[in-house]
Amino acid sequence: MHRPTLRAAVLALDGVLADLAPAREAALTEALAAEGAPVDDQRAVARAARRAADAGWDDAVRSLGLADEVAAALVAHRAERSLAARIRHGGVTYTWGAAAAVLALGARLRLALVTTLPGDDARLLLDGAGLTPLFGTVVAGDVPGGRGAPDAAWTAAVSRLAGRLPGLAPAEVAGLAGTVAGVAAARRAGLHAVRVAPPNPQAGATRDEPTPDDAPLGTPHVTLDAVAGLTPSALAAALDLPPFPAPIAR
Repeated sequence: MHRPTLRAAVLALDGVLADLAPAREAALTEALAAEGAPVDDQRAVARAARRAADAGWDDAVRSLGLADEVAAALVAHRAERSLAARIRHGGVTYTWGAAAAVLALGARLRLALVTTLPGDDARLLLDGAGLTPLFGTVVAGDVPGGRGAPDAAWTAAVSRLAGRLPGLAPAEVAGLAGTVAGVAAARRAGLHAVRVAPPNPQAGATRDEPTPDDAPLGTPHVTLDAVAGLTPSALAAALDLPPFPAPIAR
């Protein structure tokens, strides 16, 4: 029986390359107040903001139970714009060690990025970390495949990677996610799901609870304490897969 090698990796921007959770929560809090729809339970706001990382702002705002659909749509739009402004002005923290890990992974693996952020915001973050050349495939929230079911973006990423790696199968791809929902989406897409522990965990922070849909698949194949120091060989060993032997030609 043919044993697959590790040939590619799909990385979630949120929680793997950058810690957008504080900026998302601030953006959503600001948007709710601006539209006259503040939510008293800040933990609920934090959970909704985190949900936006995988499901987008519309779904995140709906999870707060706002009765007025027009107001909810305006909150989602304003939150997206507020987060974009924070990204442009450097209000986002990169995950420690992520840039070096991506450089190491990219030497042996084809890389793709998935995010619910608009493409311009995603590219701005990649440019800021000097990682744009490493990601030949970016599935963002404003392109076909970037919206809809969370696993659609991961499936689209593998499909686009296969255009550069003929014959690539999902079983030859690692999916690195920073959330339970991201892990579930990666597994639904047939990838080897790797959970990267939340950066800078704080006492009393809201837990990343799976939704009923995520729960059956929310357990990763492997959990990493951090992305710092990650190499292709270490990732392959963690997944019990042989690494692809040849360096990537760019």
